[in-house]
Amino acid sequence: MNSTGEVVVVEGAAGILSGAIVGMSRSSTGTWGAPVTVAANAYRQDNPSVGLGNNGTAVAVWRTRTGVSSAVRSNGVWSPAAGLPVLSGQAGGSTGVAVDGSGNAVAIFTQVTISSGTYTTYRPVNGSWQTKVQLSSGVPVAATPAGTFVASGTTVSTRLAGTSSWTTHTFADTARVNAGPGLAIAAVGPQVSISTAAVP
Repeated sequence: MNSTGEVVVVEGAAGILSGAIVGMSRSSTGTWGAPVTVAANAYRQDNPSVGLGNNGTAVAVWRTRTGVSSAVRSNGVWSPAAGLPVLSGQAGGSTGVAVDGSGNAVAIFTQVTISSGTYTTYRPVNGSWQTKVQLSSGVPVAATPAGTFVASGTTVSTRLAGTSSWTTHTFADTARVNAGPGLAIAAVGPQVSISTAAVP
């Protein structure tokens, strides 16, 4: 959901199952649109996630048999699903995506190849996915409206608005993150404690 009350959801198969990627949206006035097939059923296509910016740009990412695919919704219309060269290599685990208020996006995914690990890639609004960067963090990933991105894990990674590098902070246990205007928050378990940081 974005700050105007618009909502975009995606669904697909879970685990190692296969299915179509389907999207639905709700306007800021509360009216749901018809389901849209973002990607037709394909073998080992699963685990979609979606992010939505205040400008209405939505970005969905999901695992495929050979990598990670994405689609972008702009002006209410989804682009064709496309495998991303920078995300090539078999994907494992979860994928995640966050979109800031302007429509810029960060995707995070696990790659299972010779260069196994967790990676992130950045997509400026109306642009292309950039070269992937390895991270110590994972999903979920969150964004502030101003463009700061925060990724979860024992090591929390932060990419501040207006920068292209990631900084890290390590906790004693795994942290799940979220972000809002001017604030990033990490909930650390198993005994829940909260850590916050002022961010753009």
